[in-house]
Amino acid sequence: MKYIARIFFVLIVFGILATIPSHARAQSGKNVVVRQRDAEITILQNGDAQFVETWVVEFQRGSFTFAFREIPINRLRDIVEIRVTENGEERQTRVERDDKNIKITWHFPETNRGANFFSDVHTFTLRYTVQGALRIYPNGDQFWWKFIERGRRYPIQSTRVTIQLPATFSLDQLKTTTYINGDETGGGRARNGQVVEFFGGPFPPDTEWEVRAQFPHVIQAEPEEWQKSDDRVEQIAAQNNFYAMGLGIVILFGGPLLLLVLWYLIGRDKPTAFDAEFLNAPPDETPPGVAGTLLDERADLQDIVATVADLAQRGYLRIRERDGFGTPEYERTEKSDAELAPFEKQTLDALLRGNAMRRLEDVRGSFYYHLKDLEHALYEEVVTRGFFPRSPLATRDVYFKIAKWGALLTPVLGFVGYCAAFRFAPLAFFPLFALEIFFIGLLGLSRVMPQRTPNGAKAFAKWSAFKRYLMHIEKYTNVNEAQEQFAKFLPYAIAFGLEKSWIEKFKQTTTPAPNWYVPYTPSVSDWTWRDVDDGRGRDETPTRRTDSEFRPDTVAPTPSAPIFFDKSSKDNTRAPSLNELANSSFLALNSVSSNMFDFLNASAEAFTTKPPTRSTTDEIVEGIGGFLNWVGSSSGSSSSSSDSSWSSSSSSSSGWSGGSSSGGGGSGGGSSGFG
Repeated sequence: MKYIARIFFVLIVFGILATIPSHARAQSGKNVVVRQRDAEITILQNGDAQFVETWVVEFQRGSFTFAFREIPINRLRDIVEIRVTENGEERQTRVERDDKNIKITWHFPETNRGANFFSDVHTFTLRYTVQGALRIYPNGDQFWWKFIERGRRYPIQSTRVTIQLPATFSLDQLKTTTYINGDETGGGRARNGQVVEFFGGPFPPDTEWEVRAQFPHVIQAEPEEWQKSDDRVEQIAAQNNFYAMGLGIVILFGGPLLLLVLWYLIGRDKPTAFDAEFLNAPPDETPPGVAGTLLDERADLQDIVATVADLAQRGYLRIRERDGFGTPEYERTEKSDAELAPFEKQTLDALLRGNAMRRLEDVRGSFYYHLKDLEHALYEEVVTRGFFPRSPLATRDVYFKIAKWGALLTPVLGFVGYCAAFRFAPLAFFPLFALEIFFIGLLGLSRVMPQRTPNGAKAFAKWSAFKRYLMHIEKYTNVNEAQEQFAKFLPYAIAFGLEKSWIEKFKQTTTPAPNWYVPYTPSVSDWTWRDVDDGRGRDETPTRRTDSEFRPDTVAPTPSAPIFFDKSSKDNTRAPSLNELANSSFLALNSVSSNMFDFLNASAEAFTTKPPTRSTTDEIVEGIGGFLNWVGSSSGSSSSSSDSSWSSSSSSSSGWSGGSSSGGGGSGGGSSGFG
């Protein structure tokens, strides 16, 4: 009974499937696979090619009633004698012609097979004669045909093409090859002196396969007009490729030479006779920020911080620690600013904004708006002092903008032009590539194009010698004997980017901290007393609380003042004696060096911090500006590609009598499908 029930259930399922209309089942999707597409092609003496194609088609799912094959006529004269049969039975065929294509459509009985059961296999035979599709050359005739077309949605599992030549030739006179999507794959062989054959597959949808055969010139026909047009284009392309390669080589090798000449004539400083290895003191009274701008041709943050430190060193400003972390307060002294340079006054005003004292929190977010003005003031200062004929920033901007827009427009405009003229100059991308490299090189060159005046070149040599002294002071003098130079030259070390090594070298000595740097001094409440017995009896000595007593979540920093070891009593009322506080007033550099680094870092961070509230428009503008800067600073090069180089010479090294040496030049192609 179980077996009978199972059989009954299967019959019911088949019955239900049989009652579903065919169009309803087709809506679930159609699927077709061409198992084989073969061709027997016979080339006649007059240049016609007779085709006999065999299509073995497996209809796996859905309903089909017709098939079509559409062939372009851009590289042939006509297609005639068209017939389609299936198992010897003639099929109804319709031929449609227009200015671009010939479409062959044939009909057959409806296929009606559901998925997962069994397929319906049909074998179609297409016969047609193609006129004027051969290439005729004195050095050899060619049959070149796109047998598997790109415009299709179904796969082809395998194919074989056999070509019967119009005469018998020796094997060394024959040449064959195949192309897949324009790339040569090398398939094809001569079965004998009159028959060549090609095998291929499988071919996924939208894959093109071309066959190409060349044999000695025996065709009794004149070249078609389409061939003459193609040959003219090939000749023009060959000439243009030669010019493109020549121009590209000139730009590729001449571009760097042009950049070098440009820098030598316009950007290079004039030679100076100053050749001292080092100077142990500033060569003149040029402020540190100006000297830093002179050396690296840039007014930047380190020059501004150096200016702040120099103002403090000269007595216009005092830097005071607010806590043991090197957090600074900027305090104005009573010294008159009448002798300050304009950029120094601007720096002082931007820092204090008319106040006697400003905290770091006050500076953060407000100083940012003055950065550009201070940088421009430094540029104006180096021009005023005769170091540069014009602002280095303006000079860089001229070359930078030329290079930036050239680097942006070359690939964009070049790509548009290349797509339009590709057929006439396949290698036109090469000079565009070389030109892009030239503009990228100009981007880099723009950084060194500001040229110093003769006085500026001489000052540059002197200040470079002083910088070498700061960089390698231990080589030129005894650091222990040069302690008075530390505070005096620290602003210059900051401007030259040497502050870390400068402080580290003097930290190993007993060098005092700068008198303008006031370290954090703990208040009475910061002191506590503990009972300590050192073996000589009890004593009551104050000791400063560790920072963790104030900030349990942080690590205690290196204290700014000496720590008094634990000698105290339970009496919490006695403050440190005057003698004890006096002993802590002289601070060695090694006790505040880490906090000085904190001061420099905190100042730099505060100077560049943007205000917290910003509009969406500002963000958009900044984003666009950042992108352009990225384009300018990065090597965004554009590379174009094309098919392999083409040759139109009748004696080409590839062995072809004419036409290009890459795929895409054959007749045929088009599209096909089922419905």
